[in-house]
Amino acid sequence: MGIRGLSGFLSNATGGATPIALPVQVQVQLETQKPSLIVDGNALVHNKFVGSTESGPALARSVAAFAAKLARVFALTILFDGPLPKWKYQQRLEREKEKIAKIAIDLTDHILSPLTLIACIQSLKQQTEFTVVVAEGEADLAITELARAQDAFISSGDSDFFVHTCRGYLPLDGISVREDGSVSGMLWTNEVVAKVLGIQIEVLPVLAYIAGCDYTIDEKQWQLINSRLGTGHGPGAKRIRAFATHLKPFTTVPDAINSLRPKDSDPTEYESLIAEVTAITDLFVGNFGICPNSRFPPLPCTPEYPPSVIRTSEKSHKFVEILNGAFWCQSIVEDVSRAPAWELSRPIRRRMYHVLGMQSVGEYIRRASDFRIEYVTALDPSPASDDPSTLYNTIMEFNVSADLFPISTQYLPFTASLRFLITNLNNTNNPLKNFELVALICMAIRSSQPPPPYLSTAPKPVSTSQSRSKQTTHLLATLEATLFSAWLVQQAVSNNVALEHAHWQVLDSNLYSQFLMQAKIGQSPRVLLNADELEEFSKIWMACVSGDGASMIDEVVTFTREWSLSPEAEVADQVDGAIKNKAKKKRDASKGRGGGAKKGKVPDLQNLFSILADE
Repeated sequence: MGIRGLSGFLSNATGGATPIALPVQVQVQLETQKPSLIVDGNALVHNKFVGSTESGPALARSVAAFAAKLARVFALTILFDGPLPKWKYQQRLEREKEKIAKIAIDLTDHILSPLTLIACIQSLKQQTEFTVVVAEGEADLAITELARAQDAFISSGDSDFFVHTCRGYLPLDGISVREDGSVSGMLWTNEVVAKVLGIQIEVLPVLAYIAGCDYTIDEKQWQLINSRLGTGHGPGAKRIRAFATHLKPFTTVPDAINSLRPKDSDPTEYESLIAEVTAITDLFVGNFGICPNSRFPPLPCTPEYPPSVIRTSEKSHKFVEILNGAFWCQSIVEDVSRAPAWELSRPIRRRMYHVLGMQSVGEYIRRASDFRIEYVTALDPSPASDDPSTLYNTIMEFNVSADLFPISTQYLPFTASLRFLITNLNNTNNPLKNFELVALICMAIRSSQPPPPYLSTAPKPVSTSQSRSKQTTHLLATLEATLFSAWLVQQAVSNNVALEHAHWQVLDSNLYSQFLMQAKIGQSPRVLLNADELEEFSKIWMACVSGDGASMIDEVVTFTREWSLSPEAEVADQVDGAIKNKAKKKRDASKGRGGGAKKGKVPDLQNLFSILADE
């Protein structure tokens, strides 16, 4: 959120009206001793994400490439938010409700998904030019503490940093990397900000409090101060100007704070106000005392999840929030007229909660257009096991023989999640269709590969996610929520998780749209994938559709078991056989999808999926 209205005011005020107060332009070039720069990781991802039509994996590569350019000039550290402190819950709740309101109006991908954020963090971690850290709580204070220790610049999108005491603040949206490798941007210091506002540097934190900032706790008292100053509901620039005018006569923080209470009032009535603004001032100027987060302590960690594994992102900070009794089912672009995308995978999380030793957890989740907390009890994933693989499969309901279908670690979360979706969507009004399954598996395999070039037979790009139907959008959101839960389970049951094979690689919505168009008209994986990808497809497909509990009918299982990668028959025979089978299916609908297929003949996969598709 930042300081309300300050960014807009400073931008307008330095547009030529007050040339003397213009912030200096900084051009930092490669030196023997690189200057230090601390970047707000969440702001970095959001800055690259806004207006982007890139898929999650592509966006992650773009973020990493931009950071690598900054690292040529700066000694770079990127710091991400960690567990959410309890005092921020109400603010998060309000933000999630705002996101749902946007999704209800527009289904385009303007909401950053949790998978995409993880994709960016892991892509950044794979670079060696800079350091990636996850904070033990909110990142803001950790960023400023580190910046003061290193005499570093700060870069973010949060207007709180206009007031934080540090070497200087470079707003992310103003940074550009030139062709010669130099980096330019608008450098703001406390001196420049105070000069533009026309107040003393010392009282900047008081203005931050009056305007409204991330560190305000007593909202009722803050609103009362705003109302007394007569600027409670005005435009941002007007409010900031009025606050600055009020504070202009004061040179010390005590005098500025004292001016906020009515004249001749009882001082004891405003002790809480004095304490609040004094604490906020201490945060902005860096007077942390013995403990840097004494005012807003981080969430409790356990021996299994100490701060060190959170900082290095070896374990997700979500576990710390769960141990504090909360799980945030973050807003995902979905059809808000349907059940929440997170609801289907709730049994997975309930079994995970039991493994983590929790009796119940409050899940913040969407219901229609509302966002609220629902308390769910943990489920015993009986039979429990000390073997991580067995326990993982039990939690995920992934009862598939590893000997028959040796799924690689890279595709395990995806395969287990997809199998879970097939089984649990089977008895709903929207069971997973065969061509949707083909497209999802193709998407997973292709998006986990290096960037193009691909084979010339790959499907051509289509328009962005705006062309997706509500049903497709909701299916992808449900898969994403399940994948996220599957990834957490994998981390919860094992201390040796290869994060480079985590689930972020396998959710590329643009690729899914491309493959869906092809699979729906009957194109087989033989045409859509290359030989190596096709081999992976066969393993994942069989693991998804075989055995008890899967929704695919017997004929599909028969076809896939008979499928081999041996040389194909004549194309004419394949097409002819497919047409005959398709005709028989239409005549004998009582046998279900693919009911007319002959077991003695192996249909060509190029046409198999049009036969099996719901038309």
